[in-house]
Amino acid sequence: LRVARRRPVALIFDNLELADETAVERIRTLLRHAEVGTRLLVIGAFRTPPPGAPRPPIRLLADRLPRERVSHRRLGPLAAEDLDEWLGRRLPGAAVPIAFRDWLLSETGGQPGSVESTLTALLESGVIRPGAGDWEIDTPADVLHATEAFGPDVDLSRLDENVATTVRAAMAWI
Repeated sequence: LRVARRRPVALIFDNLELADETAVERIRTLLRHAEVGTRLLVIGAFRTPPPGAPRPPIRLLADRLPRERVSHRRLGPLAAEDLDEWLGRRLPGAAVPIAFRDWLLSETGGQPGSVESTLTALLESGVIRPGAGDWEIDTPADVLHATEAFGPDVDLSRLDENVATTVRAAMAWI
C-alpha cells in the first residue's frame, strides 16, 4: 500500500478458487485499508466450481465489494487462432496438425480449463510426447478419443452410460 500511494501497483492472483477463508480475508483487509488516492489494481482469476460444489470464498468476497469497484469478466471460449497461440506456448516448436487443433477445439468447446486438462491428459498418456527437438502428436481419431478429460472429476458410475456420456459432454462446457 505504501508503494501504491506513490505509483500504480497491480497485484495478479491466479487460481483464487483454491484460496481459503484466511487468504480471502487478507485480500479483503488489503482492499479495506487502501486509502482514497491509492493506485492499486487487484486482478484475480478463479474457475467456476463444479455443479453442486459450494461457492469459493473469493466469489463471496467479490459479491460483497461495491459494484462500482468490481469488474467481473467471464472468460469465453478460445477461437482457433487463440488455440494456435496457446499450443505454440504450451508445446514450443511443435508443428501442430490442423486436424489435431480442430479436434481439440471441438472436444473442449474452446474452454481454457478443459483445453488444459485435455492437453495434460494427452501428455500423460503419451499421445503428445517430446521428440528430437520437437513434439510428436498422434492424430488418428481412435487414439485421440481414447483420452478423455471431461471437466471436473465426478463419479458418474451410478448413472446409465448414455446419461453419463451426456453429463460428461455438458461438464466440458462448464
